[in-house]
Amino acid sequence: MVKVKNRCYKFKIAALVMATMLACASFAYSVPQTCLRLPSGFSSDKEQEMAQRFSEASGVAVRVLEKHFSGTKTVKLEQLLEKLCSEEEFKDEPGKVHSAIHGLLQIYCDISGTIADHPAGSHEEKLAQIVSQDDKVVSFGEREKFLTTCKEGHERFGQIRRNQDISIGERYMAWLAPLKGKLHERHIKQLVEDWKFKDEFLQGPRLVRKYLPGDYPIVMTAESGALVNMIRAFIETKAEKMLESENIVMLYDGVELVMDENGYFQGEIRVNGKLFHANAYEYPEDSLVIGDDPMENYGFGKNSPKSGEKGRDILLNVQTFSQQDAERVVGTWYKKKESILPSIIDSLIKQASMRTFL
Repeated sequence: MVKVKNRCYKFKIAALVMATMLACASFAYSVPQTCLRLPSGFSSDKEQEMAQRFSEASGVAVRVLEKHFSGTKTVKLEQLLEKLCSEEEFKDEPGKVHSAIHGLLQIYCDISGTIADHPAGSHEEKLAQIVSQDDKVVSFGEREKFLTTCKEGHERFGQIRRNQDISIGERYMAWLAPLKGKLHERHIKQLVEDWKFKDEFLQGPRLVRKYLPGDYPIVMTAESGALVNMIRAFIETKAEKMLESENIVMLYDGVELVMDENGYFQGEIRVNGKLFHANAYEYPEDSLVIGDDPMENYGFGKNSPKSGEKGRDILLNVQTFSQQDAERVVGTWYKKKESILPSIIDSLIKQASMRTFL
């Protein structure tokens, strides 16, 4: 049984072992009866990134490993997935199980034009219009001034939206400030009423499914500049049943509004993740991104002619879907799962100050 006295070390070993076991169906890792006594911290960015992937899932990782795979058993992908997705594990910590799976698979998806089809125009401006028509929060006499203030805030947001020198919170508050105390959850639900689920999106997860053994969850993170509240409202009302039927679990990165006990936005926001305004080169090396044509503007795709530089071949384009291109992208992504972990293992062993037999 693997025991690690220091919680930090225990987490790193769990992350390492889990990622290795999930590399592919035929790729296995033997859980030894030894542990590496590592110096504090990882020495490379890649290893640090791997550790961060499991920051929320280390507890369930350690528990599953110690409970089911102690000693010298050789663990394969399907065995670990079975235990992670067992009724007991999901009952205890379903969110952390999903985080663990996503930390290993690194699948992301775009929203607008990829999974959601909606009328042209700015979400921010449309939301302001919806709020302005609600007599409960904006009187008729205040309507024109309110919309003018919202328009000025939206124009400011457009100017600074991708300015990395300004905090994300400050950027978003440029258009959100006039909505403080007025924006309600019902307005967001009204906004997404005319959004439609794009069936073409399912081509991506269904192709990924061919590479994963068993009917285990495909966990992916939605990356969008739109508010998380908008994306979640759309998924829950227009896409949830479809995703459940395909065993797809959606996590959310982006800016999220914190609503008060009455459902109103009072000025507090929460920032989840950092990739929702990122270009292709900021995504993990072994990631897969399900998206559409406009993403080529930001370096996604093999050629990415609009980005001005060679593209990064991690885009599974479901808008102009090509079976050949999609097979290549997903196949390459899966091969990286086989190759990336052995190098990290080797690096960790080289760093180890000594081995301790327990």
